[in-house]
Amino acid sequence: MTLDSPFLTEVEDFFDSCDLLTLPLSEPSKHDVNINSETSKSGVEQSSIGVCVRHRAYRKRRRVERERLGQEIEEFNKKLATEPRRLLSMSGWRMVMLCHLETRLASEARHRQLRSAIAAQTTLIRAYQSLTYDKLVNIESLERGGSRNYYHCDRLRLESFDSEFYRTSARTFNAVYFQTDTVFDAAGLDATDEHCGALTQEQRDESDNSYFQHTYKRKFPFDFAHACGMLKRTLSVHQREDQQLYDGIEDPGSIVAIKFRVSTRLKIGKDASVLLRVINRQYREDDRMVVVWRTFAEGEEGAFAGMHADELGWCVLSGDERSSVLRLYACYMPMNFMNEVVSDGAVLAKRFADMVVEASTSNCDEIAGSLEKFLLNDQKSHD
Repeated sequence: MTLDSPFLTEVEDFFDSCDLLTLPLSEPSKHDVNINSETSKSGVEQSSIGVCVRHRAYRKRRRVERERLGQEIEEFNKKLATEPRRLLSMSGWRMVMLCHLETRLASEARHRQLRSAIAAQTTLIRAYQSLTYDKLVNIESLERGGSRNYYHCDRLRLESFDSEFYRTSARTFNAVYFQTDTVFDAAGLDATDEHCGALTQEQRDESDNSYFQHTYKRKFPFDFAHACGMLKRTLSVHQREDQQLYDGIEDPGSIVAIKFRVSTRLKIGKDASVLLRVINRQYREDDRMVVVWRTFAEGEEGAFAGMHADELGWCVLSGDERSSVLRLYACYMPMNFMNEVVSDGAVLAKRFADMVVEASTSNCDEIAGSLEKFLLNDQKSHD
């Protein structure tokens, strides 16, 4: 509008100049004036008036048109001024919508994972129930004298349960993995905290059931990338006495499944042994490595027959280019189905729980020690 103003002003001045009477090119003679003065006077006046009227009407139309165009320009300028804010507002709402969409998709994925974990956990519980029932039935068969058939059936049953336990546990690991941060926050295991060490405590849940909680934290003066590779190696080569490796896992690159046996002689003069089935899975992230595991401890023939314990654990290795931190949390839930049929059941259950916790915590200590040993040996080989 600012650029058009001089031009429109010049046009208006031109039309104003047209209102002035045009001077003749030459001086008319007196004779001509006398002859035509009377006849042409009225015609000239009427013609001049008509031209002026047309010019004024035209200028009025031009003025109205110019004002209308000016108003439109102002309106367009206002719209252009508000357009960025409108686009910004739309962009903000679009961002909010996308955030809600991402949250919904994540919730739906989490819902599917939880449903899958619940289904797998249900299968695992049913397997536990079947194992306990078969154990009671087989004990009765043994008492009736069918010892040879019992051991044959028991071996087949254990092999079948091994496969079911390992496959079902592997299906629950994704849901267990997503609980890592929640579990460590609740346990107070902060990677930036200077406190290190191990602690095992007996706790009570909402139903007043007893369980054991084990926390562990250790620092290594080695960079994270190096320690991460060594932890993976440690988990794959760590061996215990009488350990058996289960080779039916679908993803052997990240999942390790083993079972081993620990035995003891009780003060009452009875022998007792516990069979532990362990399966773990590794998850590698950009800035940390997470290992989740599940252990099922089963009391074998003897004083611990019919006793079981379920263990769920998380291990997180994090760090930077200078050092690494290993944090561990495990929860042990004893399950005793034989208190009513075994004398001194409470004492035996406590000894069974202590034995399981000791076996699991010592296994964690051995893995941490092996990790440090591998790191030191690897450093010496490069020096």
